[in-house]
Amino acid sequence: MPSSIAPPVSKGLLGDLFLGIFSIIIGLRLADGAIINGIGSDIYFNKIGIYFLGLLIALFATKSWQYVWRWTSSDELLRVTYTIVIATFIYSVFTRIYFNKINYLEPLIVSFIMASLMMGARGFARLISSGGNLVALSALFRPVSKGAPSAILIGPTDIVTASLHELRKDGPLPIRPVAIVSTSGNHIGKAFSGARVYDGSKIQSLLPKITESALIDQDDVRLIFVGDQHTNIAKQSALDVVSKYKVKLSRMPEIGSKELSNVNPQDVLGRKRHILREDIPAKLIRHKTVLITGAGGTIGSELARQVAKYQPGRLILVENSENNLYTINQSLSEEFPTLNISPYMVDVRDKLLIDELFSNVNPQIVIHAAANKHVPLLELHPREAIRVNLGGTKNVADASLRHESEVFILISTDKAVNPSNMMGAAKRAAELYIRNCFEKVGGRFYSVRFGNVLGSSGSVMPLFERQISKMGPVTVTHRDMTRWFMTVEEAVGLVLQGAALGAGVVTNGNNRPKKLDHPLLVLDMGEPIRIWDFAETMIRLSGYEPHTQIKIIETGSRPGEKLHEELFYSTERVQITAIDGIYCAKPLHPLPLDLEKNLTKVIALAEENKIASAIELLKKIVPEVNLYSQS
Repeated sequence: MPSSIAPPVSKGLLGDLFLGIFSIIIGLRLADGAIINGIGSDIYFNKIGIYFLGLLIALFATKSWQYVWRWTSSDELLRVTYTIVIATFIYSVFTRIYFNKINYLEPLIVSFIMASLMMGARGFARLISSGGNLVALSALFRPVSKGAPSAILIGPTDIVTASLHELRKDGPLPIRPVAIVSTSGNHIGKAFSGARVYDGSKIQSLLPKITESALIDQDDVRLIFVGDQHTNIAKQSALDVVSKYKVKLSRMPEIGSKELSNVNPQDVLGRKRHILREDIPAKLIRHKTVLITGAGGTIGSELARQVAKYQPGRLILVENSENNLYTINQSLSEEFPTLNISPYMVDVRDKLLIDELFSNVNPQIVIHAAANKHVPLLELHPREAIRVNLGGTKNVADASLRHESEVFILISTDKAVNPSNMMGAAKRAAELYIRNCFEKVGGRFYSVRFGNVLGSSGSVMPLFERQISKMGPVTVTHRDMTRWFMTVEEAVGLVLQGAALGAGVVTNGNNRPKKLDHPLLVLDMGEPIRIWDFAETMIRLSGYEPHTQIKIIETGSRPGEKLHEELFYSTERVQITAIDGIYCAKPLHPLPLDLEKNLTKVIALAEENKIASAIELLKKIVPEVNLYSQS
């Protein structure tokens, strides 16, 4: 391992020296009673000096003093044993040479006292740090599994050490730690479970050296991200090492996770996830009737799962796909067996059925996730873009108006900003209608706009996974194309925070609701990512080298695709909200007086299959639209 870090003289060294000299004094006294009898006191002090010198040499040879006592494991106890053996051996040899004889009771008694004190002190420190948990203490004696891979762990020092200790509780350690790259910057130069702690601020230069050193002793080496908050530099450094040395990259998302998982592309996106408060959506949802449309889709099903954990009084799942509805209903029923779940196979385009459903269930919270979202397909089927993305939204919103739902949320998209396709144009028209509802009732109706969700049926991630599994080629429409990405879990979490914000659940210091003055919320998506770079990352995470083992090719932009998406119009003023990760977009221009009438006409024209007329009117409602085609 790299030795560029000079470990400081620590409390551990001073503690070991104190316990060692105490053991030597007491042990020698008990062995021959030199001081007690007042005989040979010079010899006694000479022996103390020899033993103390041996202890110093042993401590610096084994470096056992570098280990933090409250992190103690079987590895540290073994090093303490080595320290005592070396010190005793040095004492025995030098005593034999210097005095021509040795009392073997001396090293035996001193070694016993020293082992008892040094190991006992470490065990006691470990016991105290674990809150008096004897099970945690027993974990000290569990070794590393036979054949365990060498592991370079990346993360905050305390989380890494806590994770390793938790792993020991149920059996041998499944990995062999060889280094800890601390992203928190504490305990640098110390060691735990045989692994030296290195300064994470130097990860770019250190990680290749540590990896090279580990590969000398074992072929099976893994880099492991511990926790889920890592800097872009750490992520990129790990990817570079994976690419160069062909080592594996894994993750331990939670403290003590029994199974190491593969690092997914979302783990190395280069954006920091927002820490979300659980109490905010809980206040909104608990004991309420919540209706989710598109409940079987990627976003809808995650919405249903997150809503379910906040104990709604009733959860209404609305989905027009029989298979998707069955799947999400079964999944939730198994995970939340006591929850009142009602699945409804209803198409949001069917106004009569939507009205009947609302009359029956009277939802208090409505989250409208149902949508058609495949851009190239909707360029070929503009009628369905209008009927679902605009007509379906209007049907559900109108029903929410009539039944006075507490809050309505439309799941929108960055493609609604200066749209270049039918999907985005219909979504923008839907945003305008929700704004119209907001202004009509003075609140309650909101749109939440955000970019791509990783892993959804319309995203590039599943496409790339299929192509990589076939050894390529991986297809990218344009080398310079960028997109915003967010995990579905984080996106949905923020949507629910936004719903709570809109419903007035979030309060200020005076316990008054923090009112939203505008109906359009926009999620903080971080920085856009180049699709080409994303493809390279996915290939490397699969254990291959891009461009040599798996090719990446440009196929040309598809109908309706933009090179770069946008999150805001130039006519919107960005405002922060009370929730970290959510912005409010204040429109600078009023809505047209005939908006509702024209939107209703667009939907009617689409229903009559008069697509050209419907598109022409839609372009007047959304003048920013620049459609690829108007077929």
